Amino acid sequence: MAHTLPPYRGDLTPEGSIVPFAVEPRDVTSPAAIEKLAQAAGVIVTNTATHARGILIRSDKKSQFKEDADFEERHPRAEMIARAGVGHDNIDKGRAARRGIATVSTPGPSSEPVAQHALMMLLALARQMPANMAALKAHRWGKKEPEAKPRNTKTMTLGIVGHGRIGQALHRMAEPHFKKILFTDKRDLPGKVALEELVQQCDAISMHVDGNKPILTRELLQLVKPGLILVNTARGGVVDTEALLDAMNGKDIRIGTDVFRTESGDMFAADPILTDLVDHPNFLGSCHVAASDDETEEQLGLEAAQRAIEFAQHAIVNPENIPGHTLPRVSADDDADGNGNGDARAPIIRLALMHESVSGVLGNITGIIGQHHINIAALVNKDGPELDGHRLAMTVIDLERVKQDMANRIRDEIVRAVRPHKTRLLTYDE
Repeated sequence: MAHTLPPYRGDLTPEGSIVPFAVEPRDVTSPAAIEKLAQAAGVIVTNTATHARGILIRSDKKSQFKEDADFEERHPRAEMIARAGVGHDNIDKGRAARRGIATVSTPGPSSEPVAQHALMMLLALARQMPANMAALKAHRWGKKEPEAKPRNTKTMTLGIVGHGRIGQALHRMAEPHFKKILFTDKRDLPGKVALEELVQQCDAISMHVDGNKPILTRELLQLVKPGLILVNTARGGVVDTEALLDAMNGKDIRIGTDVFRTESGDMFAADPILTDLVDHPNFLGSCHVAASDDETEEQLGLEAAQRAIEFAQHAIVNPENIPGHTLPRVSADDDADGNGNGDARAPIIRLALMHESVSGVLGNITGIIGQHHINIAALVNKDGPELDGHRLAMTVIDLERVKQDMANRIRDEIVRAVRPHKTRLLTYDE
């Protein structure tokens, strides 16, 4: 176990003062999450966008770092964005990488509720609930109608596309209900089958992948069994909507979806094919509410707040190493020297830099520190994935027993030498 740091005080400014790390909750409105931020040492909650360095977002388009063209102008000091939820396609990671912004999401709290929602839709469609409801709403007793006759899931094979947290949760929940379960994933996981094999063998399929490009394409939908049950609680764009509608008509596919490729109050005017989709007798849908119960919303907010606090107090990024973000897991605490007793380490100042991943930067940084004869107590340097031609890197270094004026001098020299996107000097109680 590495030594622990003393309590965080705030960041050292170039002028020599200590300032708290400001976090803006945006559309994360959980009182518990906001209280958690307010109680964190060295952290303050702000509603002023220009002051915010950490930003929490949920799903409001005005809060997204993607469709909001003015986001950067309103948030000139942004250093990290935490999305309270599983998906993070409402953050433009390429844009974030260019600006030196760390991104993270919080998949944990919503995994079980979304899997539960998917299972509910699978069972409802197998038991022909939409057709039975339609008959009753038309004041018709539909017991003998073929389209109202339920199917027994114990005779069916379920396919899970995407075997991450939610896919695995669904696998556990669905196992007692289905004869067999197959899964596929873009990762090389033991036991997975090819996507093409899955779509040909399964009687029901549930989608649990990220992104907005079609995974179930027209070509794959042509391979599925007639009467397939398809559930999508991932993203609307992962299924080809036009091809899906054709398959609903031609192959009697039954669809349950919580997500749509266009989601807004004017979605049916903006994307008219969605009207044909939801009006189809084989359709069962909900309004992207799978993870919107009060308890899950609160937990999502609390986890997003925790990600912001970890970044503020320790310069920790993406601690669960969730793929697709601007940086992988970054934590200098993992690499800090220690004797295994977990006692607080000697007072240090932690230098954290966001910079473009190019050769020679780390050597420049450590060389400058070495010139001032300052001991490096811990160092971590991580590169993110290439996003829109940019690869963000983060370097975190603990400077042991260094005075604040010397730390600022070192920072100034590093800024002149490597021109990082962002720099921080985190200070701790003595």
